[in-house]
Amino acid sequence: MSGAPSAALATTATADPAADATGLHGWRWHAVVMAMVTLATLVSRAAFFGDQAAGYDEQLYSLVAQRMLAGDLLYVDIWDRKSVGLFAIFAFAHLLGGDDALAYQLFACLFAAVGGWLVYLAARPLADRLTACGAAMLYPPLIALYGSYSGQAENFFIPLVIAAFVLVTRLDRGNAEVRAAAAMAFGGLALQVKFTVAPQCLLLGALALWHFRAEPLPRLAGRAAAYALIGLAPTLLVTGYYAAVGHFDAYWYASVASSMDRAPSGGGRFMAEHLSALAPMATLALAGIYAAFRLNPPQDRGYYRLVGLWGLSALAGIYLPGTLYLYYYAAFVPMAILLALPFLDRRPRMGWLPLPLALLACLVLLNIPLRLDEARASRQAVDDMALAIRSHVDARSRCLLIFDGPMALQRLSGGCLPSRIVYSDHWNNLLERDALGLDRVAELQRVLARRPGAIITADDRVTEQDPDTNRLIRQALAADYVHVIARPIHKRTYHAWVLRDHRS
Repeated sequence: MSGAPSAALATTATADPAADATGLHGWRWHAVVMAMVTLATLVSRAAFFGDQAAGYDEQLYSLVAQRMLAGDLLYVDIWDRKSVGLFAIFAFAHLLGGDDALAYQLFACLFAAVGGWLVYLAARPLADRLTACGAAMLYPPLIALYGSYSGQAENFFIPLVIAAFVLVTRLDRGNAEVRAAAAMAFGGLALQVKFTVAPQCLLLGALALWHFRAEPLPRLAGRAAAYALIGLAPTLLVTGYYAAVGHFDAYWYASVASSMDRAPSGGGRFMAEHLSALAPMATLALAGIYAAFRLNPPQDRGYYRLVGLWGLSALAGIYLPGTLYLYYYAAFVPMAILLALPFLDRRPRMGWLPLPLALLACLVLLNIPLRLDEARASRQAVDDMALAIRSHVDARSRCLLIFDGPMALQRLSGGCLPSRIVYSDHWNNLLERDALGLDRVAELQRVLARRPGAIITADDRVTEQDPDTNRLIRQALAADYVHVIARPIHKRTYHAWVLRDHRS
């Protein structure tokens, strides 16, 4: 290591008497932290265990992952634009835990618990052990509030980025080169879950290089190239594989170009309806920033500034796509918690009050009893719909077309896939019309000409609809299909239609 580390990167643990108030040391205390975080994780997420339609996107990730395990090639045989790494996580979860949604939900639960423990490590330079433990317990319910309660991508990439941040901000503790390389590797894995982490990866790479800034310029340039190579290695491996098997064009279009072809949302990136939903996280962060300036200056001001920079890089990634969904903000949760620490700290005059109040507020907002009722009703409704269509579809020719509905029905019904385009949003969302690498209207005409055994639709719309594909569906339903069941699932009502000549 060359040169003295800057004050901002010198993040040795707090050494105050309160830090040892528990009387526990080393791994025993970390075990206590992990147990408390795991408890918070289970309380936040257990209501959704076994709910096949708990969220939208993870149903697609699960379906694609299972098709990959069956031999389909992502981007070629089955299509989505998400990174290979995300589907690999789901495939691994299903390989270990079977086909049910519970497999990836438990895997996501593990990631959430580890993420909370990493928040504890990240909080230690700013707080004593008890406060840091309480802050770590905030992580699972807070990400659940922002959509990461089942299997969203944020469940999986956030812990990877926190791990990279913890490593980069501890380069002064020895083995700096190994820590920095490991941080870049974690960032590279996060990139293969969701590319919107790129601004965070760039910041963490810059912080790692700053630690070695006293090195001669040629050596520093070589280090920068090495870090870039480590971070990009997973993506380069995936790119190389698709090039080797002759499908680079399909890979490039799906993972890069299709996002550019997707039309921007008419509402833009800043949506007024998000403001009230963002209030809990924004209140935490702003209360902490106010306390840092007026009530309780951070123990390590340089580190606190780094947390602020990290938060800005996360926001840059959140606002990177042309369309912004509320669950994207889960990526800012760890920074909001760390920024809130001067307010949550148990040692100033307010004592313990802010931290338990914050935890209680998160649990109240999650409304666990309501979530339990909704999940129970969802499980029954999905089972009812699958049963109603199962005899009308098969794995060979009588496919299931989910124009707008729970993707879990594809597996539960046993119906074949009618197209490499499988996600309902890719059929009906107007913004996706020219971003699929094919003529969507012509593809839907082809699918309907083969007369799917069943079609799933919905009453209410969550996106701006494509009038052409909706017209084709209405015409097909009127001509050839009969309605067999309707069920409400998580505030939307879905309908199943089956071919007249296959109705039993």
